[in-house]
Amino acid sequence: ADRAGIKPGDIIVEFDGKPIKEMNDLPRIVAATPPGKKVKVKVLRDGKPLTLTLEVKEKKEEAEVRAESRDRKTPAGRLGIAVRDITPELMERYNIDEKEGVFVYNVTPDSPAYNAGIRRGDIIKEIDRKPVRNVEELRRALKDAEDKEVILVRIKRRDTFLYKAIRLK
Repeated sequence: ADRAGIKPGDIIVEFDGKPIKEMNDLPRIVAATPPGKKVKVKVLRDGKPLTLTLEVKEKKEEAEVRAESRDRKTPAGRLGIAVRDITPELMERYNIDEKEGVFVYNVTPDSPAYNAGIRRGDIIKEIDRKPVRNVEELRRALKDAEDKEVILVRIKRRDTFLYKAIRLK
């Protein structure tokens, strides 16, 4: 942020055309922005509006996660997703109010999950109507479903629950 010209005390009011009503909105919006994308950020500095352009960068940890989402040997990798258990740190960083479920950390473009509408920041709550409270339960549910053509996934996106059908074959 400081390399992009954002300074302590700046108030971010818009990120990539999306208004920031509360600072809790910002981490989720940034997380959903693909690395390498150039975005306009509107800030208030000393009460005056200012527009900055920055390039969203990828952290080393996120690069490792991106590789994980392409690993076709893992159940989640076959779907094209990288996932994490929900931890207090993730809850704070991404403004998550769910304690159970699996946080989708990355979605590979053109993967089965991506084509079904699963996006980074979604929380997987169920696979084929079976509760998913953590990564281990997700792996078991995906293993049980590996012979199916389509699986039904219940996700939470912001304040909305959605069902997505992921085509496996």
